[in-house]
Amino acid sequence: MDDKARSFADLTVAEFLDALAARRPAPSAGAAIGVSLAMAAALAAMVARYSGSGFADLAEQADGLRHQAIALADADSAAYAEVLRARAAPAGRPARTGLVSEAMKSATEVPCALARLGVEVMALCVRLALEGNPNLTGDARTAAFQASSAVTSATDLVRINTRSEPGLADLLHQASRDREKSLRLRDSLE
Repeated sequence: MDDKARSFADLTVAEFLDALAARRPAPSAGAAIGVSLAMAAALAAMVARYSGSGFADLAEQADGLRHQAIALADADSAAYAEVLRARAAPAGRPARTGLVSEAMKSATEVPCALARLGVEVMALCVRLALEGNPNLTGDARTAAFQASSAVTSATDLVRINTRSEPGLADLLHQASRDREKSLRLRDSLE
């Protein structure tokens, strides 16, 4: 997000959805993934709070993950804005290629971080689904599946970005490893 924009955490759900649906470059997929991941972490925090005092540390951990996810949603919009600015530089400008490459690297690091964070959210949700309040198993499982989808989507964004910037292959490998971890965690719920 730019300096004048509010954090997605400060928007109502309706405002965020309106911004997402608008014909503007951002927010877009990365922000949607971040907000979705924040919702999964919020569900996990709720389940932990209903699971007794032995789960208080998990509620705090989930709250921290929720805040990180929103920060990454904001960062994604800001990173994409930088890509657009770099691409708008005059084509004949010698530094343009470097500006675009640096901007793409930043724009790829965000979904890579979202994939990594998604695995953390999933691990927490799986634990809560298996050990938390049995009356909230559906909430914990929903959060885990939502986080799993976020990891898959974030990995896909990394894959798309690395097509135009092959020098970012290490980020694709990291995101792909995180996706594999998320699939193993998802399988543990079957």
